[in-house]
Amino acid sequence: MNNSFVNDREMYDRAVMVVLANQSVSAWLLERYLLISDIRATGLLATMESRGVVGPLLANGERKVLLQRETFEMASRLDGNLMGETSEISR
Repeated sequence: MNNSFVNDREMYDRAVMVVLANQSVSAWLLERYLLISDIRATGLLATMESRGVVGPLLANGERKVLLQRETFEMASRLDGNLMGETSEISR
């Protein structure tokens, strides 16, 4: 598996967990928790929006968290199985 893909996947998963743990969404939050640039944080938010994790940017500048933490954790474990990775489900 491509190292760039793995690193991007790990960063995306970490970003989603930050959003779900805080029940808050902003590029600033991701920048501070993950120590990443504004451009990277904005890109992660765009990906989360396209995947239904967060809603679109509202007129007041906020986004709504749409995904439950348990749902994300289950999907991550299932996706890991599809990639041939070891997970708690396959043990």
